[in-house]
Amino acid sequence: DGLDAWSKGEKTLRVLVGVSFDASFDEAARATKTLSAWGPCDLHFAHSRIEPSALFSGLTAVQSPMTPADSHAPTTRAVGSLAKGRGLAVEWDHVHLTDGAAAHALAEMARRGGFDLIVVGTHGRRGLDRALLGSVALGVLHHAPCPLLIAPVI
Repeated sequence: DGLDAWSKGEKTLRVLVGVSFDASFDEAARATKTLSAWGPCDLHFAHSRIEPSALFSGLTAVQSPMTPADSHAPTTRAVGSLAKGRGLAVEWDHVHLTDGAAAHALAEMARRGGFDLIVVGTHGRRGLDRALLGSVALGVLHHAPCPLLIAPVI
């Protein structure tokens, strides 16, 4: 198990951090920074862009981790800059964009990339808010191929 070997100092932990442009990422970044202080981590950052057509068709297209293409560069820079601004070590080839529903995209990227841990933030919405706005953390929890650390907004 990746977490067990990491906790014993036997390996570097491969961590996939879900990036959102809201307060939930602040908490995910804080948790990731703490993990990095405890032991070596190979950090990857993923942001899912929802294509307008996917909203209406119910499709959840997932792409494997992408190399930043010219058309994606502004978003890639924004994701990496946000993580750097929260004090995280960013390697630019470890910033990934996906299309489609964030929960499904993160789980699939973790599966394909062989990650040991996924880190996401959550607003902790309940009731009608969660029904209308959804919960990426809950969706990842149901589909994650590895352990998931959910950092709540306080």
